[in-house]
Amino acid sequence: MNTSYRKSIDAILDTPKVEGLLIFDLEGNVLFEHLPDYTIEDELKKLPQRILTLYEVIGINFQNCSDFILKYTNKNLYFRKTATKKNKNFVIAVVGAAGVNFVALKLVTNLAMKLVEFDDESGEKPPKKRSRSGLTYRGSKV
Repeated sequence: MNTSYRKSIDAILDTPKVEGLLIFDLEGNVLFEHLPDYTIEDELKKLPQRILTLYEVIGINFQNCSDFILKYTNKNLYFRKTATKKNKNFVIAVVGAAGVNFVALKLVTNLAMKLVEFDDESGEKPPKKRSRSGLTYRGSKV
């Protein structure tokens, strides 16, 4: 990932009341993960596919939509899916405390969606899958 994209990830995570971030491709492969300690490991493995199923069901039965907000008593889940573009098909899932500023969140996720490039100038492709042990955030394993 390029430096600008890393800064946009930091901007999402630095948004007040944001507690975690998950980015995955449309095949369910996790590309970036920084989630709170209370995340249940077994449920995390199922989350990308569940979110993609939500997009599919809503798209078939209603209309295609790229943004969803699921509001709970103490938490909010915010999902954004990119438009279909070469090497830029992914979903951003944000976990936030109740009262998170959705306008600010939309701005910083817009920035991330524009800056993401998983192919660099060397022509190197991103790995198909990353193990959790290989993910880092700000120099620390997550």
